[in-house]
Amino acid sequence: MTVGASLVSVVIPVYNGAPTIRSALRSAQGQTHERLEILVADDGSADATAEIVRQAAAEDPRIRLLEGAHTGLPGPTRNRALAAARGEAIALLDADDLWSPRKVELQLQALARKPEAVLAHTAALEFSDEATLPDPLTELPPGRASPLYGRELAPGPRGYRELLTRRRLLCTPSALFRAELHDRIGGFSENERLPCAEDLEFFARAWEAGPFVYLPQVCVFVRKHAGNVTAGRAWPAVFECLKEVEARRRLPLATRRAAWSAAWLVRAEEALAAGETGWRAAMARAWAEEPWNVRRWPGLVSAGLPTGLGRRAYFALRGAARPGR
Repeated sequence: MTVGASLVSVVIPVYNGAPTIRSALRSAQGQTHERLEILVADDGSADATAEIVRQAAAEDPRIRLLEGAHTGLPGPTRNRALAAARGEAIALLDADDLWSPRKVELQLQALARKPEAVLAHTAALEFSDEATLPDPLTELPPGRASPLYGRELAPGPRGYRELLTRRRLLCTPSALFRAELHDRIGGFSENERLPCAEDLEFFARAWEAGPFVYLPQVCVFVRKHAGNVTAGRAWPAVFECLKEVEARRRLPLATRRAAWSAAWLVRAEEALAAGETGWRAAMARAWAEEPWNVRRWPGLVSAGLPTGLGRRAYFALRGAARPGR
């Protein structure tokens, strides 16, 4: 891959993204690596999304609008853009998120330095208001911002286990991968029970194909808002994702138990944050799958307390934001 000459296909799935799609497009258009095709796959939006993208495409021929009927699923929507992609590398961007200008350039350089790597990803920062972001938008050095998505995965089986069990290690709009990876492993799952977590299933297959390279700079800005697909209801998709992984390969027992423990913890956290019943049973199941993991003990402690006190105790002990925040 010749860094400067490489065509990069930017894949942006969108549904009713009129309030944010223009900002996302500008962050892609403003990349220092200018040889891009920006493929916007519209999942049958009912708002002004398509018109906004058409106007942007009239100003910048690198932008292409790919319209389709509404599915409500990110997997088939992304795959429509992947099928049209012509680049040597593919970069994923969501319609409500932003990139710093050097993001693609830095990732291409990282892949050139490590030719055995199939995918590069960066650190990412959550935000809720664009006014709080640096102006102009630039990558931030490691440790500058919190909370962060992103961390270097350990090599081999340990990294695979981390990928399945540790959240916030890799966020979708931080990923750039060689187009040949898509040729080897296929696209995203089109399982109708995966309105989210289809990216985790894809990254699990990608990890089986080759190593990742991690850039600790914050190059991606992830917008948090009430419309996030994963806000508070991720657990059914996480369970379905693990079922797909297990249908494809037999996991070592320790990895399987760790993965299901983490999945039950997602269920418990979402139920606890929403004040729903069943959170204690889910916490107990997460602990029973992996009782030796000290990260599970806050759940066991909270399960012995009344719901309100248990909620406060759990998130205080975990030092974590509640799901959906």
